[in-house]
Amino acid sequence: MLETNQALKDRHKGETGLLILNGPGLSVVPKEFLRKYTSLGCNRITLMYPDFCPTYYFGMGINQLDTPQKRGTILPVILDDRCKAAWMNRLMIHEFAFTNKCYSWLGGKVYGVTGDALRTWSKRPWFSVGLGYTMAYPILQVAFYLGFQTILIVGMDHEYPKDEKDKHRHFYKDDERYAVLFEQAPGPYTVEAWKNGADKVLAVAKTEFEKAGRKIINLSEPTKCEVFEKGKLEDW
Repeated sequence: MLETNQALKDRHKGETGLLILNGPGLSVVPKEFLRKYTSLGCNRITLMYPDFCPTYYFGMGINQLDTPQKRGTILPVILDDRCKAAWMNRLMIHEFAFTNKCYSWLGGKVYGVTGDALRTWSKRPWFSVGLGYTMAYPILQVAFYLGFQTILIVGMDHEYPKDEKDKHRHFYKDDERYAVLFEQAPGPYTVEAWKNGADKVLAVAKTEFEKAGRKIINLSEPTKCEVFEKGKLEDW
């Protein structure tokens, strides 16, 4: 039987966890290292399966969950015994209910929350999580709830290439156009706006961890994120 969200509070109290993001730099991180810690992976980390399976999987964007084909790449990961639980967008969780491993999460926007309030830090991630330009932010809220003392991060390149000839912004060779092309996106959503927005919410995460005597260390290489303390993979 699926445990309640409240039963997960502090499950990993005092432990070190590994947040795995999808930047191009992830391609040079040894899979042996990815397996070393309790891991939190998201989105297309499923492309590493079956060589690697995260301990916890996170899916938020409807655009990554809205077809049977897309969900079909996620199911093997969730069903694998190495994956202990998954957090899926509440609006799509009915598609995964039969797995008995999925918890729901949702950004505040569906409740009518807008602006800076949408970026707030949630201590009730089963109800609503703060959002802000990067999947790292809501996942860090769950990691905090799970009780991790230290979170290491890999795959946080924190950069979107501007050269049309170099479109790859993930560890896999995607053919997506950024912002779908940021420069062509409506409104103020530019590369710079994305980075500034991501930095702002990641700084919130850093503050919340530090207030609780915990820490976040960015082991990504390369990385343009200056928010977190930086470390070296070999030291961990």
